[in-house]
Amino acid sequence: MINTRKILSVLVTVAMVFIMVPKGIVRADSGNCGPGLTWSFSGGVLTISGSGDMYDYPEHLHGPDSGNELAQPWFHLKPSITSIVINEGVTSIGAGAFWGCNALTSVSIPGSVQRIGFAAFADDRALGSVTIPSGVVGEAAFIRCSGLQTVTFGPGVTAVGISAFESCTGLHGVYISDVAAWCRIYFGGNKASPLEYAHNLYLNGQLVTNLTIPAGVTKVGDYAFEHCYSITSLTISEGCTAIGEYAFNNCSNLASATFPNSLNSVGSFAFASCARMHASLPGGISYIGERAFNGAPLSSNIVVNQGVIGERAFNACGSVMDLTIGAGVTYIGPNAFNEMGGLRNIHYGSTAANWSALAAESGYNRVVTYPYWRGITYGTAAASVQPGRSTVNFGNMTWDVLAVSNGNALLITHEVIAFKMFSANYSSRASMTTGWEGSSLRSWLNSSFLGSIPADQQALIVPTSISTSPNSRFGTVGANGGAVTDRVFILSVEEAQQYFANDQQRTAVASDAALAGVGAPRNGSAQSDPTTGNTYWWLRSPGMFSYSTAYVNYTGSIRLDGVESPTGSLVGVRPCVWVNASALGISGTSGASAAPVPSGANVEQISAFVDRLYAEFLGREADDAGREYWVNKILGGMSAVDVSAGFVFSNELRDMHLSNEEFVRRAYTVYLNREPDAAGIAYWVALLERGNDYGCIIHGFGESQEFTGICNSYGVTRGDYPYTNR
Repeated sequence: MINTRKILSVLVTVAMVFIMVPKGIVRADSGNCGPGLTWSFSGGVLTISGSGDMYDYPEHLHGPDSGNELAQPWFHLKPSITSIVINEGVTSIGAGAFWGCNALTSVSIPGSVQRIGFAAFADDRALGSVTIPSGVVGEAAFIRCSGLQTVTFGPGVTAVGISAFESCTGLHGVYISDVAAWCRIYFGGNKASPLEYAHNLYLNGQLVTNLTIPAGVTKVGDYAFEHCYSITSLTISEGCTAIGEYAFNNCSNLASATFPNSLNSVGSFAFASCARMHASLPGGISYIGERAFNGAPLSSNIVVNQGVIGERAFNACGSVMDLTIGAGVTYIGPNAFNEMGGLRNIHYGSTAANWSALAAESGYNRVVTYPYWRGITYGTAAASVQPGRSTVNFGNMTWDVLAVSNGNALLITHEVIAFKMFSANYSSRASMTTGWEGSSLRSWLNSSFLGSIPADQQALIVPTSISTSPNSRFGTVGANGGAVTDRVFILSVEEAQQYFANDQQRTAVASDAALAGVGAPRNGSAQSDPTTGNTYWWLRSPGMFSYSTAYVNYTGSIRLDGVESPTGSLVGVRPCVWVNASALGISGTSGASAAPVPSGANVEQISAFVDRLYAEFLGREADDAGREYWVNKILGGMSAVDVSAGFVFSNELRDMHLSNEEFVRRAYTVYLNREPDAAGIAYWVALLERGNDYGCIIHGFGESQEFTGICNSYGVTRGDYPYTNR
């Protein structure tokens, strides 16, 4: 007998399903997620398979039924995803791809993945551990993964973006297998390193207490060991020339440090809040950044012979009794010697008059009230005090004069004048390719901002052809395929390096109007450093990804990884214009201060090295301005391999449209000084054809014995160029 009641019940259920799931709503359990990728879901496991890059999915609040191609195709499955398996062959994890998968407890990332995008695993609070074999990790990639307990880094990881592990409060261990590889990672900024919360570093399974930076490491990277409480002693091997900003900040149990004689640069906050650290400084240091040793006891006798001493560099260094400042020191920042309670003597190698000009704001005059103070003695050597920038009033604002050339002056606002997004929020996949020429910031500068300048002064602005080179570290091209003409613009990475001699010169505070515009206080807001008031400001160069843009940190360092371009009120703007110099009474050749020449540097040899790069890479003689720029970069501490990268990723080389084989042949000449063999050509061309950028060539050739010998013959430091091949 037919059960009509049951049939009716089934029909009603089916009808309800059609009512509850309107036409067009996507409820698939498989599909495409990249040009060569597919996804499937079964039994709680999301599997990504195929070959190539994943699409970006920054729209994490709505599913694909919204009609937005940026929505996660597995959006409706997120509450059920407990495991993600990414198969070998997948080369990237898209921005926002797994954002908000709250039930996710495990993920398998293969060695083929070279890029983990912005916020890829954001808010995955049940994820307990992750292993990252290689490549780059984007901004906020694991932000708010509060259940994350351990992170393992493979030696192929080359960069980690700002806030990648922000609010990962459950972390208790970071595991690595290679200290040198860890030192080479480019940590983009605050909370990029998981040590921010983990505090404990494990090398091959053993807790690191006595840390040795091995031979071959030329720089300890920015933020590398920040907040690592497990370290109690530090030894840095000879050959290391630089310690990055925040490298050992707040290593609160670090009791002793031994530095090599080769060290010439210590970045901002490098050893700040290392309240137990006793150490002597080698005599060759020429740059000590803002608060580099703030609160560290150090030793009884400190000598700084030359270069720059940043703001609060030795603030509260309580064990220092005798301080010797050489006549070669060109700048001492405000409060550099403040609260040095044990200080007895200062000896300055030049005259009392020069000391008054150099150290007026250094805080030394407060030391005279301390109980052990005896006095200052002076020498007779000549000194060169770093001059301040020339300034001019233009458009009812104060501008710094960066350069004068051919009757025109390049100006940049003295302060950050506003906080703006670089580009508008994403509306499509195509809109995620950020470039200066299509940015909302460029539009605002050349309309609203330009209109705020009186018409008679607008007439003095010289329209300028603006081009933007690819990112020198990550190779990101962005959308700017050629030059555009602007009256108002912002600096590129290369220009920010060219017109400022060091990080200290790049620091800037925000104007009252800029802070009021976003409702931020002068100090202690997200926009500014709580002590100095210095703030972030945009550069027009692309960052790590096509949707990120480089910027200047509040310490003055250039952050090549960048931040997401639609970032709102956190990053400021310093407009630039070229103007008629004589009309504003500007004369001379104002510009970046010359970098101090390190002891033993042979400028003629360095010039010859630069000339060789021009000849072999670009096929022409060096122009005077270009030669001077690159020579000064080397004198300022840039490695030979990084200088070569500047040529490799230059617009001039790009516009030659070289074939892969033509480029490889040039690389053999530059780096190896020989003709290529057939097998070598085939190998390197194949690497490029697999989707690697020129960074694979710089890494493979630039770290060779042959190039090491070439660098030694010219008296330049080779350096390293981390890159993981696809």
